[in-house]
Amino acid sequence: MNTHFEDFWNALLLAEQSNRQNPLLLDVRSEDEFAADGYWRAINAPILNNFERKEVGIAYKMTGSQAAVDLGHQLISGDLKESRIQSWLDAVSSGCEWISCWRGGMRSGIAQSWIEERGVHLRRVPGGTKAVRQRCLQTIESVRYENFGFVIHGRTGSGKTKLLQGLVPELNHFQILDLEALAHHRGSSFGGFIEQKQPSQIAFENRLSIQCEIAKRERSPLIVEGESRLIGFCALPLSFYHLMQSLPAIHLRVSDEERLQNIYEDYVERPLSSGLSRAVILSAYESCLKRISKKLGGLKTNQILGSLKLAFEADDRKRHECWIEDLLYSYYDKLYDHTVSALGPRLVFEGNSDEVREYLKEKENGEEESRKVSSISIR
Repeated sequence: MNTHFEDFWNALLLAEQSNRQNPLLLDVRSEDEFAADGYWRAINAPILNNFERKEVGIAYKMTGSQAAVDLGHQLISGDLKESRIQSWLDAVSSGCEWISCWRGGMRSGIAQSWIEERGVHLRRVPGGTKAVRQRCLQTIESVRYENFGFVIHGRTGSGKTKLLQGLVPELNHFQILDLEALAHHRGSSFGGFIEQKQPSQIAFENRLSIQCEIAKRERSPLIVEGESRLIGFCALPLSFYHLMQSLPAIHLRVSDEERLQNIYEDYVERPLSSGLSRAVILSAYESCLKRISKKLGGLKTNQILGSLKLAFEADDRKRHECWIEDLLYSYYDKLYDHTVSALGPRLVFEGNSDEVREYLKEKENGEEESRKVSSISIR
């Protein structure tokens, strides 16, 4: 991979580490191409939209490359060309420093030259989005056991994600990898973020690979939450998932009362406070319940469905706790019991949130001391 690509790759990592708010990349691919794998700190402003790209593709197949190029210039001319250029200049004003298409070739090259005619320079990503994708796949495949620290397990509602998020400012050596945040999904059958769609599989894998690369460069062992391979519709790469199944495991134990509180906050209070109506939330949860109805059985499904409707119609917390508790005991806890029993010797610690937090801090201090000793020995 050439030096210029490494410049972009490093800029990509820095944008993630600094949580850059401004877009980094101007992506001039068509809307459908961008939707399939678009980078989340990018602006999509196509040089050819979906329809235009299709027409140019047909011309390429029927009459060859030059005819396709000529058609592209015919389609994008006059006021339309000016409009496209202005959208790119707006992207530069928003912060974009790089420009790309699929292979980093003709489309981004033409767009780059049109922008430069206006006195503005953007660096082109060598190899384009295809090269970025290849690097992301290589990064995921290069992740090893030693790049991890621990995997955190716990019953549904135990607050694993809350614990991990709270640890971010407290830990210096370990790095928290929030898989559910990357997937926009809490992992359970009811875990979809109603107000936010999941990323495409490719976009999810790309985000995961960048986080892994940052951890490797900083020599920061990853702490992850125990997940099944599927997080909603996003699937963990098989090699990554298999590594997770071999990690030292921590079991987070909390009271049933705390679990009810956590689930009520995440699945009732938070969606309502975001502006979603009770009818929209109820409809989404009814669909979730129907998807697991075969495992619950018809009678239990109808019981929980009735409790669910009553709770949202009455907007009553106690009623909400009834369907949440029933669902936990009838479905989620049974699934989790099997997971815990399979941990075996991998289980290295269990305790409540405070105890797990202290354990990880102690382990981090031990890791840092070990690194200092290793550094002295090398010298």
